[in-house]
Amino acid sequence: MKVFISWSQERSGQLATLLHRWLRRVIQRVDPWMSKDDLEKGTVWVRDLAATLDKTDVGIICVTRENMNSPWLLFEAGALAKKEKARVMPYLLDTKPGELVEPLRQFNAVCFDKDDTRRMVGAINSVLGGEALAETELDASFEMWWPNLEDDIKKIPSSPKAPEPPPPPDAILPELSKKVQFILDILAARPLAPDGIGLVRERPKHPIVGKCEHFVNGAKSVITLHESGWINDPSSRASWRLEGNRLTLIWPNSDAQVGAWIDRCTLSPDGTAYSGRNQVGAVIEGRKLPDG
Repeated sequence: MKVFISWSQERSGQLATLLHRWLRRVIQRVDPWMSKDDLEKGTVWVRDLAATLDKTDVGIICVTRENMNSPWLLFEAGALAKKEKARVMPYLLDTKPGELVEPLRQFNAVCFDKDDTRRMVGAINSVLGGEALAETELDASFEMWWPNLEDDIKKIPSSPKAPEPPPPPDAILPELSKKVQFILDILAARPLAPDGIGLVRERPKHPIVGKCEHFVNGAKSVITLHESGWINDPSSRASWRLEGNRLTLIWPNSDAQVGAWIDRCTLSPDGTAYSGRNQVGAVIEGRKLPDG
């Protein structure tokens, strides 16, 4: 099973490297993965990342005081979060859960201490299903290897500076700004995971819920907006969210910009129709079917 380890900046990279090596020792059946370089990451990197994430069910986000506002951490966390059953766990060094910014604070964070790290290892082991270690085996392995990890992490230099404030959207590169917005859309639309690792988004019953005629540049299809936030069948991973009279529909697609078609629409006054455009300017229209 692949475990994705996300990092940004030097100290986070050191933490990720230590966790990468340590996890293999504690749970031999996992396959930790991390990028080798904190590069200026472009479209090729995004494609490679998408291929890796498609095989990933667990993500560890290495957060330090100076990198908690890193757009790349937010991007990778959001990309992991869009997988319905993914476990996303920020691992915190010299910071506390209450200090995290959105969207990282939405996840169950793990602090650098023995109890929290054991909880993280237990969560990873549980995803293995029938290949999981027995609790007695996992306890023995953890007790054997924890002192090594603790000593090595304590050798990471202290944070040289306070966290920088999050940059305004117009200060981020345009392509990165699109990716970050995509993450926020995904996070806002994702239902609560059964184990609590996810987001709570209560959606009241709305007139638009149900079957709708949906048009993209005039091409018609029939879709179902479920009250849970999914579009059609949950296996499609398509989702929707509503903020006031603004309706956002998200259609994961590897051929689309930032990995999904995102329709941003305005509802009619009675809430039974919508119109807008997606990120490439295609005209989006829809209306609730009378029998929907």
